[in-house]
Amino acid sequence: MTWLTLLFRVGAILYVIYVLKDSHLLDKPRMWLINRSLFFAQLLTCQYCLAFWASLFVFLLPVQAAGILALAFIAAVLYGGLFYGE
Repeated sequence: MTWLTLLFRVGAILYVIYVLKDSHLLDKPRMWLINRSLFFAQLLTCQYCLAFWASLFVFLLPVQAAGILALAFIAAVLYGGLFYGE
């Protein structure tokens, strides 16, 4: 694995964590899962747990799919939506 591939995968992991845990895009499904399942409540409120499973998911993806997620992360950072609200 090259450094660029690793960097893309780290960006993809950060983006997956952000979208699942903090993004307004998934507020309703996230709250629905949290209210109905203890497993998902613990998973979606624990940053370390979510980071572990997101990392496993991203590293099992093909390089192209991880690259697409990484580009979405870069676009979100450059646009300012990731850190300054949507």
